[in-house]
Formats: sequence, C-alpha cells, structure tokens
Amino acid sequence: MAEYALGQVLLIDDSSADNFLAKRVLKAAGIASKVTSFLSGDEALVHLSQAGREPVDLILLDVNMPRMDGFDFAAEYRHLDDALKARNLFLMVSSELSMGDERRLKSEPAIDAVIAKPLDPEGIARLLGLQRP
Repeated sequence: MAEYALGQVLLIDDSSADNFLAKRVLKAAGIASKVTSFLSGDEALVHLSQAGREPVDLILLDVNMPRMDGFDFAAEYRHLDDALKARNLFLMVSSELSMGDERRLKSEPAIDAVIAKPLDPEGIARLLGLQRP
C-alpha cells in the first residue's frame, strides 16, 4: 500500500478535465490519499460546512471560475468555523496574475500560497514543507 504525505485534498476547478488530471498527479506523486473534486466553489463550501466529515489537509482552488471565482470563494471560506477549514488553501493559476488579482491576493488572508497549473507535486510539497515518501 502506498504511503501518502497528506490525507484529503479538495480540488475546486470548473474544468472536469483539469480535476481529472490533478487527481492523477496528486495520487501518483504520493501527495494525497484522497482527492475530492468540485466544479464550483458553492459545492465545496457546502461540503466543508458538513459536520463530521473527514478533515481536509489542502484545498487547491482555481482562480478563474464562473459564478464564484477563487477570490469570492476565499472571502466566503473566511466565514467558516476554524474547525471546518483546511490546513492550507492554495490558489491555482494557469498564467500570471493580473495586477488587480495581485492586489486582491495581498488583501486575502485565507489564501496561503499561489501555485501554477498544471500542478507540480514537487512545488506543492515544497510549499507545504513536506518530506515526500
């Protein structure tokens, strides 16, 4: 049985193809034993609000999504009880952030780091300070 650095990781990305690939990368690289994906921030917030669910170690959040973008999600996420939050929240970007997004990032305390898409397991491990198995 494989040994994983993290338990549960949530992926929030409106692209099912990106979610599929990210799941494969995270599991194959030994980063996460369980990866749960959501196509919208709304769905993920409902999941996070459920009492008795398994703890979440990391949330990987796409910045560009319809209805609720990554920054809107982070603003709502801040209102969750601390016991319901993940240990880390990373914003995923497919290109460089615009100046407006950089300003929003600086004023958003819920986001711990920014990581580029496609996902780089080494980069995630480095940001989390993990010694990979």
